[in-house]
Amino acid sequence: MKKRSGFTVMVRLAGLVKPLAGFMVLAIAMGLAGHLCASFLTIFGAYGVLEVLGPGAPLSLPALFAAMVIFALLRGALRYGEQTCNHYIAFKLLALIRDKVFRALRRLCPAKLEGRDKGDLIAVITSDIELLEVFYAHTISPIAIAVDSLNEAVILRSLREERQGKTVVLVSHRASTMRVADTVWSVENGRMS
Repeated sequence: MKKRSGFTVMVRLAGLVKPLAGFMVLAIAMGLAGHLCASFLTIFGAYGVLEVLGPGAPLSLPALFAAMVIFALLRGALRYGEQTCNHYIAFKLLALIRDKVFRALRRLCPAKLEGRDKGDLIAVITSDIELLEVFYAHTISPIAIAVDSLNEAVILRSLREERQGKTVVLVSHRASTMRVADTVWSVENGRMS
């Protein structure tokens, strides 16, 4: 039997998600919304710093803290929902795959499997289950959500072009985002340096 490439296997496994595409779209949407909530947490934090340094933020300090609490809670709920959908997809597909495998084994039994070590066969089948769970629950939607990082690259490129002759305050938790800055200030243990 010809060995298939890892990419071919991955495409075939991803194709099995079609009956559960609605759950996958929901998981991706919740992941993107959660990512936006995490981004807005840093934006609200920056507005809070601006408000403390002098009035200039569009919201009052209590409103900013309230917004941060709301977005933090939303982030947690969205992350939980994303993971719930991903694991539902993974375990539903594992049940379908397991059903297909054992149906094929029943057709072969007992004559076709005579002389083979049945324990090894079952061990191979069940050991792949953990790998499939990781693929379906932790790979497909995070890849789709990571496409959002491509949008970040477009935004940073635009920022580089448009900031000439202007002062721009950029707040981020990502070191890669801060590479466009001329001066970087960090906050550690409540002190700015």
